[in-house]
Amino acid sequence: MSRKLFFCTFFLAASLTAQNYSTKKPPSSLPSSSAAPACPWVTEGSAAKVLGGPVHAILNVASPTQGTCTFAKTARPQDQLKVLVGAGNIPSCPAGSAKVIGVGDQASRCHLPHSAQMISGNVRAVDMAITLSGSQPEDAIQQIAEQVAGNLF
Repeated sequence: MSRKLFFCTFFLAASLTAQNYSTKKPPSSLPSSSAAPACPWVTEGSAAKVLGGPVHAILNVASPTQGTCTFAKTARPQDQLKVLVGAGNIPSCPAGSAKVIGVGDQASRCHLPHSAQMISGNVRAVDMAITLSGSQPEDAIQQIAEQVAGNLF
């Protein structure tokens, strides 16, 4: 009987002690993150890998399905990766351009002036265009387009 009384007393004391401790603030009252905004479709690391060095990002993102992310190589700003997502003025490759498999619907690839290339298409009725300027390998834009399409899906 004394053992049972001891455990009840111990439990009651522990419960009362716990009520006297101050509680932590709920997560909603924690300070907001000071992290810089990020492109929702391509990471800065992926852009740096494709462009071959550190990059500077210019972001204009209105929502997860609308905006632009431009990454320029720090040492050579004319080398750029640009991701355009949304409705409206999204460029597309001309009719007859090479089709691209595995990058959304109706994706195609074309070459632009000044050593640039583009893949355009759509994922779940959201248009996208990825342009890459500079002397990157041909498969570099394909990898970025797959990442963008995956993040839109």
